[in-house]
Amino acid sequence: MNRALSLKLLLLAVSALLLSSCGDSKNKQSKDTSSFTNASLKGNFVFSVSGTDQIDGDFSAAGSFQADGSGKITSGIEDVNFASGVDPGVTVSGVYRIDSDGRGTITLNDSSGPIDFLEIQLASNGSAKILNFDSTGASGTLDKQDTSSFSQAGSYSFTLAGVEEDTITASGSFSSDASGNISGGNGSFNQGSSSSNLALSGMMGPAFENGRGQLLLGSNKFSYYVVSGSRVILTGLEDSILLHGEAKKEPRI
Repeated sequence: MNRALSLKLLLLAVSALLLSSCGDSKNKQSKDTSSFTNASLKGNFVFSVSGTDQIDGDFSAAGSFQADGSGKITSGIEDVNFASGVDPGVTVSGVYRIDSDGRGTITLNDSSGPIDFLEIQLASNGSAKILNFDSTGASGTLDKQDTSSFSQAGSYSFTLAGVEEDTITASGSFSSDASGNISGGNGSFNQGSSSSNLALSGMMGPAFENGRGQLLLGSNKFSYYVVSGSRVILTGLEDSILLHGEAKKEPRI
């Protein structure tokens, strides 16, 4: 076999190998591509959202619901705090749709009709970002809920944000015993140009079947929704002030 023919055969073999490698790569990429369905949203979830409505102004909302994996919200409860007032502990059900790219919509209803419409982007771990809430442009989070290891007892750190006459931010800590009695609490509150440090006491009620409980922290009343054994979402239930945030249980040393 002459040298020219040998070189041509070698080039053909290399080309075939490269084409085969590219084909395998494409096949691997296609296998790794996620495809979402309604079944991708199944189980218990907690949502939290805040933003501004053109009519009611600043607002926050939080709740929990159960998705059946087939497009139905079989049960749920939520709290909404608008400038026009607070709607606490509203029982909801509804429907949802998840597209193949993970984008989807959730419609929550109470006995009077549709009340909330959420647009979400689902992640592969089952959590999601809330991209829009009731067409206000408000955003938030949707987390898988696990109440199995939660108890009130423990030491918590919290962060809050909201509005009264000025923008409010707050952070601090508190401890709750097994009966929900709060002691040793303290908080740093910043409102507009003023700030204050307050000692805090109160009461943390039990979490019921849907993971919702109530918290009195100082003079402010909240609902809380259990996300896990160490994290709860907080939404204020006061007409005069809008507060929302979360509390995390500090690990025992």
